[in-house]
Amino acid sequence: MKPIGLAVWGLHHQHPRWYWPLFRNLPQFRPLAICDADREFLLREKEFFQVEAYDDPQRMLQRRDIEAVLVFVPHSRMPEAVEQAVRAGKHVLVEKPMCASAAGARRVVDLAAATDLKVTTGYYWRFDPMAVRVKRWIAEGLLGDIVHLEGRMNAQGAWRYVRDGAPWMLEAAERGGPMFNLGVHWIDLFHWLTGLEVKAVWGATNSLGGPPPRTIEDQAGALLEYENGAIGLLDISYSLPTCHPRGRDFFILLRGSKGCLYWTPSLGNEDNELTLVSEHESLGERKVQEFREPKPQVPGYCGQMGLDSLSHWARAIREGGPVAVPVADGLRAAIVAEAVLRSAAEKRRLEL
Repeated sequence: MKPIGLAVWGLHHQHPRWYWPLFRNLPQFRPLAICDADREFLLREKEFFQVEAYDDPQRMLQRRDIEAVLVFVPHSRMPEAVEQAVRAGKHVLVEKPMCASAAGARRVVDLAAATDLKVTTGYYWRFDPMAVRVKRWIAEGLLGDIVHLEGRMNAQGAWRYVRDGAPWMLEAAERGGPMFNLGVHWIDLFHWLTGLEVKAVWGATNSLGGPPPRTIEDQAGALLEYENGAIGLLDISYSLPTCHPRGRDFFILLRGSKGCLYWTPSLGNEDNELTLVSEHESLGERKVQEFREPKPQVPGYCGQMGLDSLSHWARAIREGGPVAVPVADGLRAAIVAEAVLRSAAEKRRLEL
């Protein structure tokens, strides 16, 4: 397969540097350019990326050898960047959450629906082998009817965004807080695993104070009411101490009428750990099973999950077929996250 010429648009974000090592193991892509309006910062980053640098996105998009663009601009500018890239005939991977509002996400969905170009977003947990197994177990009925979903995704403090050159993440208008930036991962994954739709939410947020200056929440919690009567709980924050051994706290619990599972997901370096408890007849006496699986050590954002997701996008570009993560699913996650934050602000239950 001819390598796909690739550009990165937006460098004031944590992820461009984290993605970059993945391309050492992705011969499907040929990185060609970076782009950011901050020329001084751009030229410093060029030392790291070692490709052509542009402070004008239109000049970059005019290059015919650039076929695909990774979009990492501030959330509020993502829909406009996607539109410019699509108009220039480029395939697009727009980083989650794709927007700073559900309206912005709808704009991305409309753009994707109006083109044959491959427009996708970055919900990589779908590519975790344990997530694939859990989805199969649910389809096979090992948990029965899902009645409860619970997810934690807690990271270290907001100071990380200042350290990594993305201070805009600390602005409420950019929706850089934990629910819209991190919580969308579990919102998306729960739907992908179960097919259940959220019908109403209760939300709560708080701020912890201290530096750096910010207008985002530091902690967000949500109660999700699903269409089948199931209840979901989300605990999402930028509140972990710097001494936390993993630097993050991830956990998923799913409970159904026939069983439950407890999963400690791994972002890349740690083992996947999961306990399955099920009374399904197919398991016989193996009603409690423990799984501990090492993940392949792949450098770069999300490790093997990131590698597999980008590989799938490359196949969709070269061979046709749908993308693995439709931007319509990104819209669904944005709608729920936005409703959680609105519910917290208005201190009431919101129906979707």
